[in-house]
Amino acid sequence: MNKDKIYDIIFWMSMLIMIVWIILKIAGIINSPVWIEMIPYMSIVFAAGAFYQSINNAKLDMADLKIRMGAVELKFHDLEKEMVSVKTTFKHFNSDLNNLKIS
Repeated sequence: MNKDKIYDIIFWMSMLIMIVWIILKIAGIINSPVWIEMIPYMSIVFAAGAFYQSINNAKLDMADLKIRMGAVELKFHDLEKEMVSVKTTFKHFNSDLNNLKIS
């Protein structure tokens, strides 16, 4: 499983836990000790951590993409050099062929 997918799952599960807790608290179903009262706060901490990791991974992916784009640019530059070489060779071949026709 992809790391980004895991962080997305953690984020949405945290949000779901918080929403369910709020609904149950409003409905009066949750009458609990303090440690259970802390569930939404823990949920927010997990959601923030997952969101941070997701953003950080996106930043790393962008840096990798920038490096790959530089490599592609270099390959295109090499390809342009080869095209000039092929054109020059073809031009010489064409002039040699014309010389043969004249002879």
